[in-house]
Amino acid sequence: MKIIVGQDMGLALVGRVGDASTRKAKPIFWHSHNFFELLFVIEGAITYEFTDHSPLHITGGSFLIIPPGIRHRGQGNIRTPVKLFGVTCKSETSQTETLTPLTAQDITDTRQLFLDNSLSVRECGRELRTSVTRLSQLVKRHSGRDLPALVQARLRAASCTLLIEAAIQLHSRPETDSNAIVTAATAYLEQHCADQLQISDLVHHLGYSRARIFEMFKAGTGMTPNDYLLRCRIRKARELLTDTDQPITEIALDAGFTSSQYFSQVFKKYTGMTPSRYRSKTSPVVSGDRF
Repeated sequence: MKIIVGQDMGLALVGRVGDASTRKAKPIFWHSHNFFELLFVIEGAITYEFTDHSPLHITGGSFLIIPPGIRHRGQGNIRTPVKLFGVTCKSETSQTETLTPLTAQDITDTRQLFLDNSLSVRECGRELRTSVTRLSQLVKRHSGRDLPALVQARLRAASCTLLIEAAIQLHSRPETDSNAIVTAATAYLEQHCADQLQISDLVHHLGYSRARIFEMFKAGTGMTPNDYLLRCRIRKARELLTDTDQPITEIALDAGFTSSQYFSQVFKKYTGMTPSRYRSKTSPVVSGDRF
């Protein structure tokens, strides 16, 4: 995890910016913040749970704003494999416009916009995705303290641009043909995830070329169709492990896997534990990662 703190780049408006990606499932327990937390899923997917709100599932190409004081965690205390970037925006107003292109009123309006659109998953438009990628690259290249003055300026500019583009995106509601195709594809995968489904079945169902479907699906969800299908099957398996006493081999087959060995391998990758451990576990009470 690479993070730059706002004060280290001379930006009072931002608490921190940073990459929070993980290749394997890892713990993320109940916590809250005194700032706005903007979470951008670049690739993969993650589900967050809240004490006073329904769970929210975020896929690649989407973002979520968590307001100050809201307790949240990864579903079941787990962050699934995901490429994630986070930005925190301070909730107080004192001097936060310093070294930004924003006026105090701009910042007040932006915070209200973030509050009004909190706890709802929104799509990242092209400009916002570009801003997230740019800032993510800068953080990876320059994370640490004692940053040169011009590097600080570049980071401030990129951070403010991202916040501005996020605010602009909250005003727009794009609907394109590719959105409709991706929606149809995800619905088909959800409906048939427990079947012995092949991606060729999806291609035949939609009537587009395999390459075109993969291109649109990756752009719309941040995942390949196969990754999305595996996550659906893991979600089904978690429900069966929790709600039934079926043997694990039966659960593997009922969730769409061809063998219990492969099921166990995939399940551990996405949840951080074996199916039997998941069934018997109790929730930890210690604190885990942030973001």
